[in-house]
Amino acid sequence: VRKDSSVGAGIDSYYEYLIKGYIMSGDEALYSMFHTQYQATRLYLKRKELMVTVHSGSPHNKVREHQDSLQAFWPGVQVLAGDIKEAQEVYDHYIKVSKRNQNTLPEAFLVDYRMYWTQYYIRPELLESTYFLYKATG
Repeated sequence: VRKDSSVGAGIDSYYEYLIKGYIMSGDEALYSMFHTQYQATRLYLKRKELMVTVHSGSPHNKVREHQDSLQAFWPGVQVLAGDIKEAQEVYDHYIKVSKRNQNTLPEAFLVDYRMYWTQYYIRPELLESTYFLYKATG
């Protein structure tokens, strides 16, 4: 059992399935699960514009310094949750990382925007967040 908690690889789809499932079906149980997780995420994982990984038994302590490209879906989820201002803050961070790395997100990167893993898989998460923000803000 993993002891770390984040919005990146290994958990990203869970958040998406809850909010998108609720939007598509109206199932209040999905929204309730999403809302509980979303509030905990805002409390423990968001540090300014960064989404960090923490130890689940000690959520005020980061367990690693890198972020992964799968986290770039998060601003889109924030838009779906109605959190436009926070979504824009987190999104801006991923855009800064992208601009410093050949205009695309490396698979993993450090909080100072440098590459951690040099692979580029051209994932759709940042594009999806861009679309949701565009639709929400015009």
